[in-house]
Amino acid sequence: MEKEEDILPSGKTILAELEIEQLTVRNIKPRSKRTHYRAILNWIVYYRTSSSSSNIGYVKGLLEIF
Repeated sequence: MEKEEDILPSGKTILAELEIEQLTVRNIKPRSKRTHYRAILNWIVYYRTSSSSSNIGYVKGLLEIF
């Protein structure tokens, strides 16, 4: 099985591709939209699966981003 790093781009690469800058998210209006962007950022930047995670657990985490 391939490692996560081998098949997925980094969080920074994903954010650049989506043209989302972490520092400008705080300026997004309305607040509800800003909250969604913050949640997306947190999943992209901080979500990591453990080496013992099942494929279902791994895919579930990725689906949360979308």
